[in-house]
Amino acid sequence: MVVTQLPVPTQAGKVGRIALAGRLPRLDSGTVGVVFTLALVFLFISIHRLHPTDLWGHLNFGRWIVQNGRLPQADPFRPELPSEPFVPSWWLSQVIGYGWYRLFGLEGLVAGHAALVTLMVGLLIGATAARGTPLGWAVVAGVVGCMLAIPILGVIRPQLFGMVALAAVLWGVAQLTERWTPLVWLGPLFALWANLHGSFLVGLVVLACHLVGTAWDRFWEIGGVGSEPSVWRGRWARLVREAVFWRAAAAVGIAALGSCLNPEGPKLLATVAAFSSHQPLRDISEWRPMTIHSFSGLLMLCTVLVTGVLLRWSPRRLWASEVLLGLLVGIGALGAIRMLAWWALVWPWLAAPHGAAIALLYGKARPPKQESTEAQIAWRWAAAVAVIVLCLWWSPPVHAWLTGHPRPPENILSKDTPEALAQFLLDRQIEGRIYAPMQWADYLVWRTEGKVVPLVHCHVHLIPPGVWEDFLALERASPQWVQLADKYPLDYLIVHRRENPHLAAVLERHPRSEVLWKDSQALLVRWKKAG
Repeated sequence: MVVTQLPVPTQAGKVGRIALAGRLPRLDSGTVGVVFTLALVFLFISIHRLHPTDLWGHLNFGRWIVQNGRLPQADPFRPELPSEPFVPSWWLSQVIGYGWYRLFGLEGLVAGHAALVTLMVGLLIGATAARGTPLGWAVVAGVVGCMLAIPILGVIRPQLFGMVALAAVLWGVAQLTERWTPLVWLGPLFALWANLHGSFLVGLVVLACHLVGTAWDRFWEIGGVGSEPSVWRGRWARLVREAVFWRAAAAVGIAALGSCLNPEGPKLLATVAAFSSHQPLRDISEWRPMTIHSFSGLLMLCTVLVTGVLLRWSPRRLWASEVLLGLLVGIGALGAIRMLAWWALVWPWLAAPHGAAIALLYGKARPPKQESTEAQIAWRWAAAVAVIVLCLWWSPPVHAWLTGHPRPPENILSKDTPEALAQFLLDRQIEGRIYAPMQWADYLVWRTEGKVVPLVHCHVHLIPPGVWEDFLALERASPQWVQLADKYPLDYLIVHRRENPHLAAVLERHPRSEVLWKDSQALLVRWKKAG
């Protein structure tokens, strides 16, 4: 009988593994927490489906710009209909989005969405840690920021580029108190930002708050007692010699100059500042003032309550720039739900250092950290790699790429996407001027490559107020709806049966309507000409 002896782990093998761990970069528990957080954020966001929102409108514009090699002057998808001038504040994100789609398809859009949100959270964590906040609290700030922005983050839009850029600006502000380094990259960042999304104005506001707050704090900290003119002049003279003041001032100037590097030049600042005053935007829910009855309002209320607790118990000094920035961004969020995106980044960045200070003052003293052993470092690396691999494997778009089995469109698009209707339009080669729900119009234009011409789509800033009012009257099936259908004139009418059953019922009974498509979701009728 032959007995095979199994190999026994030797001391040499153990030493070899420890030696391998010794060659790895040091990885502490805080860094592992950051890796876990970012991997889970990517996984969570990548589960989202693509909704019929202005995503498809931005892809439409990106496709048009690429195919024509120029920027449009007005709305190219509503020819012969009145249009407001095209605002070139997000043309670059539209081109990038369309190019990304051409390379990676629908799966790429989902993965790109997750990557942008993950990058935003990572930058917010870094920006918070740069303020001297413990890494654990910085991770909390990143998670809280993601949770506050959930009503915004569920939709892919150019605003995500702006949120990434704002997180980077917050990181730069944290460094400006001691370093000149951010001045190197703030100019290129704002030049890019001004062509990606109009929210670059928010970044300028953040830098301006830092400048004003820094000047205020340093002015009153500078020595000199009394109210005599000589004391005041002495303070001003010493203030203008402060390096921290000049860093803050240079940051504002460099960012403003970078923002002017766009197709419209300095005029874009005024154009974007007046953007929200466009009449049709006031009827869009996300541009309305925040109320306590909405989910966004509840999130905002929670942050206000937590702020009260922090102000009461925090031993950390409250700087003027913090007060000014918190007030301006908070008031902006109350004035329009969509501004919650910026509050979701600014508030955790402001609040986390105060939360950490309270924990340090009232919490139990922790023993000093001991030097990590090589085995602990190896285990941390193994855990970090395992989490990254698992989250990527479970991420639907990445899993589809890795396995070579892309998902069908119905598993990527949300259920409220009118894909079946779009396919019917393509099969029947239907084209012409249509009335359609605003949230569907962009997708139908995308799928038919502009063969259908909507009365209104999600880019409502391009819709003149008069056309918008007529669209709302038609949507309500007002007594003048027949005259409005003839006014434009419409070839087809598409109705969301669940959201607008009244108009659907009226159309089905009208003698000038010919029903071409009807399912549980949509109704499509051909509108016959009068007479």
